[in-house]
Amino acid sequence: MWRELEQIRELFPWSLAGLFVFASLVLEKTIVGQPKLNRTQKDILAFLLFGGKFLGIQASRGMTKTVMAAIFCCFCLIHMPDYRIIVFSQNGKRAKEIAGWVVKIFQTLEILEVMLPDTYAGDRSSVESFDIHWLFRGADKSPSVTCYSIESGAQGARADLILADDIESLQNSRTTQGREWLLEQSLEFESINQYGRIIYLGTPQSVESIYNTLPGRGYIMRIWPGRYPTKEQMEFYGDRLAPMFRKDIDSNPELQTGGGIDGKLGKPTTPEMYDEPTLQDKELKQGIAKFMLQFMVNTGMADRDRYKLKLENLTVINFNSEQAPVMPVWNSDVRSIWQNAPRFGTRPQDKFYFAMNQTYETRKFDLTVMFIDPSGGGAKSQDEMGFAITKLLGTYVYLYKVGGVQGGYREDELLKLVVAAKQAQVDIVYVEKNFGNGAHFAMLKPLFEKHYPECRLEEINSTGQKELRIIDTLEPLLGQHRLIVSQQVVMEDYQLIQHYPAEVKMTYSLFYQMGHITSDRNSLRHDDRLDALAGAVAQIIQYIDYDQARAEKERTDELERKRMAALADPDMYVQFMRFGLDSVDDFVNRKGGANALSKYF
Repeated sequence: MWRELEQIRELFPWSLAGLFVFASLVLEKTIVGQPKLNRTQKDILAFLLFGGKFLGIQASRGMTKTVMAAIFCCFCLIHMPDYRIIVFSQNGKRAKEIAGWVVKIFQTLEILEVMLPDTYAGDRSSVESFDIHWLFRGADKSPSVTCYSIESGAQGARADLILADDIESLQNSRTTQGREWLLEQSLEFESINQYGRIIYLGTPQSVESIYNTLPGRGYIMRIWPGRYPTKEQMEFYGDRLAPMFRKDIDSNPELQTGGGIDGKLGKPTTPEMYDEPTLQDKELKQGIAKFMLQFMVNTGMADRDRYKLKLENLTVINFNSEQAPVMPVWNSDVRSIWQNAPRFGTRPQDKFYFAMNQTYETRKFDLTVMFIDPSGGGAKSQDEMGFAITKLLGTYVYLYKVGGVQGGYREDELLKLVVAAKQAQVDIVYVEKNFGNGAHFAMLKPLFEKHYPECRLEEINSTGQKELRIIDTLEPLLGQHRLIVSQQVVMEDYQLIQHYPAEVKMTYSLFYQMGHITSDRNSLRHDDRLDALAGAVAQIIQYIDYDQARAEKERTDELERKRMAALADPDMYVQFMRFGLDSVDDFVNRKGGANALSKYF
């Protein structure tokens, strides 16, 4: 029997050529139509063979990455029959299907008959537990090939090769708790397989996918999309794009255009499997977001639909505690990107944009509101008592300060809130009643009466699902670019989270919470600062309609006063006669000073 195995090894030697010959035979014997091994499949196999100890493979749907991985597993067992392979997937049914491919290959190829299990000698032959013949495998309680659901775990099992195929799904990765649990389960792989190889195959469901944590854990990632990425999409793929495709683009940049329904996507990477008409049909039926996720392995479009609050819709301009530029204009020009801003995400939508560079009138704020989101604190929840201070000017809301203090009822922590309110000249403080049934309000009231009696303190109830309430409150304001932030508030938010452990500190940041909240329950690990901001905005926008009318009247009166004064100026009179009334205001601005902000900063 050993002689027969040696002949098989000679036929399929441990080399790239030997693996290609074996894979071609498998495709010919097991798949209807006897397809030929294409260049993309060869590239995936080469990566499996020589890529390294810890690998991550992401490929377009239909690229047969699972079949290639199963072929590689069989190839390993031919040369190392004592190998123990464990297949993990999102559920037991899916795991059996993948392990079944390995079993099917051994049972279909007559040349491998000598390696089939000897059931009379106790070898296992089911899909759940499959053994190579005991003569080659040796004495070992672990099967040659076995499969587990990621939900059930595999404590006590041992492996030399772990194949984790689609362990992440939209269902089990929808919430922060789900992703944390999934990550914890996947970390067990290193305990089950301490010296062998671990290979992940799958499609990330969002930017927070556990697959995106793999590079930081030492895994080499590789992506094979169905189309060549466009120039704009190349940034998303980075060094993870298959080098073969990158070389194709370098040789022929035209591959990056001319594909898709509107001709704005790249051309097909593997036309033998998915040609242009087929890919266009998929795009038409599934929609661009689903198509980008499934066939381009690009979560960008799915993320844009799923994450409603985008940092790119904030308008960044500096202001002080008393006054601010009126009606700053949002600007998406690439030159307006705040290049040195703290990063709260890696997506294009996680960038900050400065307001358009032009002269703005400055006015005093109409109203200042503070919202406090109480928390019990403690080691169990580790939540903050979040607070946010917003200021209203016309129809724009300015975020002046945001932060969090230690949850609970300690007077020194509560006093920090009073000091923040006094420094910001807050008019009204709202305290959420939901937590503690009014206990925090009762503790805060005497402190405000003693240290800041000019401020009005009110208690308020919040109802409905928290995530939906936050999104419904902030999305309209962000969509109209009427939520204004300063560089200082962004930097302070980032600096105030640095004392938390590295693995969780970003979850305490307002801007991280804003960019990563979804409509799913418990989508955020911590939401205290974002909840406080939504509470402050919800209260202050009640005054917008009234203040807008008043602000418009004040601006009209002020403009008329300027024009009448200007007409008394001989130079201005000439300007008015030559160019009309519309030129008056520009002339006053040029004559009066270049920048209305200069006297405040």
